[in-house]
Amino acid sequence: MTKNEKRALITVLVLLLGYFVLEHGMMLFHVPNLIDAIATIAYAILTLFVVVRIMRQLLQHDIGLKFTKFATWVPLVCYVIIVALRLVFGAVNIVHYHFEQAASLTLRALEAGILEEAILRAGIFYILLRVLQKRRNAPFQAAIYSSVFFGLLHLSNMASGQDLTSTLSQVLFATWVGLIFTAIYARTGSILYGIILHFAIDFNSMAQMGTTVMSVPVEAVAAQGVVLVMVLIIMIFGVFPNRKAARNSKLLGQ
Repeated sequence: MTKNEKRALITVLVLLLGYFVLEHGMMLFHVPNLIDAIATIAYAILTLFVVVRIMRQLLQHDIGLKFTKFATWVPLVCYVIIVALRLVFGAVNIVHYHFEQAASLTLRALEAGILEEAILRAGIFYILLRVLQKRRNAPFQAAIYSSVFFGLLHLSNMASGQDLTSTLSQVLFATWVGLIFTAIYARTGSILYGIILHFAIDFNSMAQMGTTVMSVPVEAVAAQGVVLVMVLIIMIFGVFPNRKAARNSKLLGQ
């Protein structure tokens, strides 16, 4: 790992730590939900701009704040279906809440999409990809390591009163879905696709529960199962289906 790679990694980890301090600090002082949501979305946007600057200055890397093409039409169709369904189902539920709650849940979902994709995919995944690039299966290893880390971060939700069963379910789901966020970023070179998909998934979940604290009803588990099947299709057709495709990863230009 080069000096600049270390500096970039430390920076994104400090940004992540700053988010946890902000989040749990507001929880400790019982800040109203809407104020909490506004503060965290502001921090998420700030984080995105910091990551953009750090990656450009230290690693000469553009994280991709523009839309690019998918490798084939199959993952694109699956992507559009997942996003559309999640947004529609989320909207159906969100209209039943009063304005403050609806706005708070929507902002929190958007905050998660922006901040977590900036730190986990544009930051940690890309840095790992650079560090491991000489290894035979570098894209797979970087994807797995960053996605497992992403999943484990959700253990912190227990501090918000989330029960153990729901938290473990969320950890597993986040790890698996983290792979698809990583796959999309690796093949398109655009962080925007991950942000939109991440927002859609969280928006639907929060709108369905009416809170950022998750529970796991049977119907929610079934719905997640459908998403996982779609994710599997994208993973098979859109990530690295063969060695030639792996060498053509847009992130390293191999």
